[in-house]
Amino acid sequence: MSALSQSGALLPDTEILPDALRAGGLTRASSIVERRRVRVAPQGGANYGAIASGTGAGNSQIQFLVAGDGMLDPRSAVLNYTIFTSGTNVAPDDGGVFTVQQTILNGIVVDNVTNCAKVASAQFRLGASRSYYTTAGSHAGQQLLNNDLIMTLPVAGSGSLVASDGQYGYVANNYIDIATRAQRSSNLLGNNGLKGVQYSIPLAMLGNFWKCSNALPLGILGEINLTLVTGTAAEVLFSGVTAATPDYSLASVSLEFDLLIPSNDLMMVYKQVAMDPSDSGLNYVVESNICTQAGSIGANASAATALSEYVAIASRATNHLVRSTLMLFNRAGAASIQYPSQSCASYANTYSVGWRIGSQTFPQLAPQGSAALFSMTQNAYGSAMVENGTAINKLLWTNTTNFETPTTTATYTAASEATTAKFAYGDSFLPSMSFEQVRGGYEKPSLQGISLSGSSGSQIICSFVAAPPTDYNVFLIVTALKVIKCQGGGVRVEGG
Repeated sequence: MSALSQSGALLPDTEILPDALRAGGLTRASSIVERRRVRVAPQGGANYGAIASGTGAGNSQIQFLVAGDGMLDPRSAVLNYTIFTSGTNVAPDDGGVFTVQQTILNGIVVDNVTNCAKVASAQFRLGASRSYYTTAGSHAGQQLLNNDLIMTLPVAGSGSLVASDGQYGYVANNYIDIATRAQRSSNLLGNNGLKGVQYSIPLAMLGNFWKCSNALPLGILGEINLTLVTGTAAEVLFSGVTAATPDYSLASVSLEFDLLIPSNDLMMVYKQVAMDPSDSGLNYVVESNICTQAGSIGANASAATALSEYVAIASRATNHLVRSTLMLFNRAGAASIQYPSQSCASYANTYSVGWRIGSQTFPQLAPQGSAALFSMTQNAYGSAMVENGTAINKLLWTNTTNFETPTTTATYTAASEATTAKFAYGDSFLPSMSFEQVRGGYEKPSLQGISLSGSSGSQIICSFVAAPPTDYNVFLIVTALKVIKCQGGGVRVEGG
C-alpha cells in the first residue's frame, strides 16, 4: 500500500482546533499605562492671513513644538486647518497648501522636504486605493479626481450621467463643488463661525518621518520642531477660469497626536539603554524624502517616431536609498491659478524610464510602454499584485493636459491614451523604482536599499525616452532611510 501512496500521506495526523473554539488566558500590555490625545497650537498663532476675506496666507511660516515625557506615536499625528479661498471658483489643489515641511529632532534635521505638496499628492495617489482616496482622502484635501463629492442632483429621468453629475477623474467639473465649499462664507458647521472648509491631513502625507511605526520616547530623544511653509495662491490653488485676485487664508490651525504613557519600569529600561555607552542604544529607522527640480525639457514632435532621451539628475549622500519617482509638470502652468501645479504630473508621451547609479541600471532593461511602467511603479509600492491598487487608472496614468490655451480645457490627444478632454488636469503619471532588497508582504529588514555615497558619488540619474508636446519642469523624488540613534546620553541622526 505504501508504494501507491505519496510520502506526504504517511505523515501522522495532527488535530487542529479552530480559533473560534479556543479559550485561554487573557493578555494585557502593562508596559503602557494609557494613551492621550494631545492638541498643540502653532507658536505664531492659529490664524494666517485675513480670515474674514480669505486672503494673505501665502508664504506663511507655521511652527509647532512637540515635547513631553511620554512616547510619541508619529502615525497618529494630523494637521488641522480651515481654508477659506477668494476669487472665482477657487479650489485647493490636491496635496495641501504647504510647499516646505521640515522636522527637527533635538536640533538635528531629520526631514526637510521642498515641493512638499507635490510629494504629498504623488505618494497619496500611488499608495492609496481609489476607495480610500474618495472617502478618507476627502477629509485630507484629496478631492480633484473625486466625483462622489458632487452636490448637484442628477437630472430626473435622464437614465444616464450628465455633465453636472461629474465622473471620476473629471477634474474640470469636479473642482467646482470643491471651490464652493472652500468659499462658503456662512459656515455654521459646529457653530464655529469660520468661513471655508476644514481639512485634517495626516502628517505622514507631508513628511515620511511621521510614517515611523515605533513610538518615540520624547523625554529621551528631545523635542521635535515642525515647520511648514505655505505656497502662493498660484502654486497651491486651482481654478478653471481666470480667477480675479485668487487668494486664501488659514484659520484654527492645530496639530494633534497621541502620546503613550509607559510604565516606570519600562521607562527606566529605555533610559538605561540610552545612557550606557557600551550598549547598542535606542535605534529608530525613519524614511525621508527630498524632492528636487532636476532640470527642464523642451517640446518635441508628438509623434512616436520623434522620441528623444532625456536625463534628470539628483544628489543625495545616503547609504540606504529605497525609492525614486519621476514627475513632469507643465512649465507654463507652474505659476498659474488655472493649472493644478502640485498634482498634475503629465505623461508627455513617455515611452521608457530607468535609473542609473554608478555603473548599475535599474531595472536591468528599462520597461517600455505605459503599462510596463505602471507595473514597475506598483512594485515600488509593494508588488504588482497589490489588490488595494492606487487611485490612478489607465487613462489618468497616460494623460497629458494641453495648457497652451488656458481658458480651454484640452488634452494632447497624440500624447495621451484618452482622446477627449475629460481627464484634463487629472494627469497622474508617476513612474517609480524601488531599490529595496525585500518588499511586498514579507517582513522587511530594518535597513536596506542601495548606497549612493559608495556607488556614484551621491548621484542618481533618471533617464527617460519621450516625445513631449510642450515644455516641462522635471522633478525627482528621492526617498532614503535615516537612523535616529540615542546612545551614551547623546542623540544623533545617521544617514543622508
